[in-house]
Amino acid sequence: LKDTVDAFVSVPDYTAAHGMRVYATPLKGDPFIVSGESGAVTLGALLSILKQNGAQQLREFLKMDEDSQILLINTEGNTDPVLFRQIIWAGSNPVPKEFWFDRE
Repeated sequence: LKDTVDAFVSVPDYTAAHGMRVYATPLKGDPFIVSGESGAVTLGALLSILKQNGAQQLREFLKMDEDSQILLINTEGNTDPVLFRQIIWAGSNPVPKEFWFDRE
């Protein structure tokens, strides 16, 4: 992969959990998506990259802006129903407060 990709990211578990919660609680008009951690990590990472001030350099490197078209691939459904409920219903693996961003 090193010869064909521009960048990769490594993220903490709460990033995947955040993606799961966003998929499970869509905005009006968006579809409800059941996703496990491996599937939702792409959405969680994207939201972090787009919203966190500390990711400005990465956004610039990837040339990400309001005109970007981004494809997310979800590779996992609800493979662990107990963990799924712990994350979605009980808020397991919350995003630390310093990484919260305003709703838009």
